[in-house]
Amino acid sequence: MSGSTSLPFFCNLTPSPKHDHLTAVLSKVMPIENQVQNLPDRVSKITKPWTPQHVLSFNGSHSIKLATLEDDFIWHSHPDTDEVFYCVSGGPFYIDTAESESERQGYSTAELKVGDLLCIPRTIRHRPRAPISTGVALIEKVGTVNTGDEAGNSAMTAKSKCWTNPTRDTL
Repeated sequence: MSGSTSLPFFCNLTPSPKHDHLTAVLSKVMPIENQVQNLPDRVSKITKPWTPQHVLSFNGSHSIKLATLEDDFIWHSHPDTDEVFYCVSGGPFYIDTAESESERQGYSTAELKVGDLLCIPRTIRHRPRAPISTGVALIEKVGTVNTGDEAGNSAMTAKSKCWTNPTRDTL
């Protein structure tokens, strides 16, 4: 892999009121108190690991999903979109990124604790894994399948209602 764009972006997310104008627009459509989402509470209600649940969509093109992770997921990539992971509860959990098409030829690992955020760039083979149950928020394009390019080959592929629902509050 060449260039810095192939490396995952890692930081600790600090909330910031950047989009006050959005709050004004949304409050005319729906009272702002009805728009608040408590992610740790929502993720605690998910009982089956590796089944992302839609929380909301934004900008007409992206969504936030919640999932619990436990044990190892499959190696996969998303050829057309980046995927953002945010550790909501539990953890830590790990994301391995492959150095080549064959993950057996070497990979690196990022550790995410509560409050940590990691962006996996499009096309990068990766495998999330969690030794203990961990709540995670996923930020990605609407329609992104959890198993990416392995969707037809894996029993871990979530049912379509988990990743295509463009409405809010489906948990």
